[in-house]
Amino acid sequence: MTTGWRARARADRPVPGRMSLGLRARRTRSLPRRAISSRWRTRVLTPSPHVIVGAVVLFAADQYVYQQAGTAVVPQALLDWTDHLLTTLFIVWALKPPVSERQLVPALLASVVIDVDHVPGELGSHILTVGTSRPYSHSLTTVAMLLVLAAARRDWGAWESGAALGVASHLWRDLAEPRGSGVALFWPVSDRTITTPAAAYLISIAVLAAIGLRGPGPLRTADRVPGPRAGGRSPRPPAFSTVLAKRSSDSSTPRVGA
Repeated sequence: MTTGWRARARADRPVPGRMSLGLRARRTRSLPRRAISSRWRTRVLTPSPHVIVGAVVLFAADQYVYQQAGTAVVPQALLDWTDHLLTTLFIVWALKPPVSERQLVPALLASVVIDVDHVPGELGSHILTVGTSRPYSHSLTTVAMLLVLAAARRDWGAWESGAALGVASHLWRDLAEPRGSGVALFWPVSDRTITTPAAAYLISIAVLAAIGLRGPGPLRTADRVPGPRAGGRSPRPPAFSTVLAKRSSDSSTPRVGA
């Protein structure tokens, strides 16, 4: 009994240079999640030409259905959000590599979430739209505030700068809204509503898609999420025998001046 107990205790004792079973299990479980997240963002940032062409087809179909949807709020909102997400993706694909993996999610979220400011108007309140065609947050003031927050951080905040990109993309589409309500772009300096021709917006999407089709650019590796090596294995620490051999060789080496 004593021998068996001592053997188990010796087996459970941490050995220098080797990872404990519990730590190895936890790290093994966490690595696939980080690797999957990084792989997903990498594929979105550097899509294949087939994906970009498919996005263009989806964008064209969405534009057509949006024109036929009438004034129903729910179908319009879903179609509009799809166009906003696609517009942001076209911009991201054209701007790579300046757009990092950490900026992708906030850019996509902000391109849709900003429409929350329409809720008071749908409930009958004009607290955010007095004198303007759209809520006050639909302006370059929101973009400027996000950029100021990003600049205030030492690492140029990825979430804030990504959200600024998403809001700017949203405003670009709203300027060319098919039903033409426009945007008070320079609020609060001016309440003037600004619009752009729908043709200019559609041409810009075609140009952005063409730039994206040129091929994937190199990603910014500083913002990549670390993952396992190729083949799904993480770097292995040196064996204990290797550590002992190195220590013995260092101790046997004569020192200068000894």
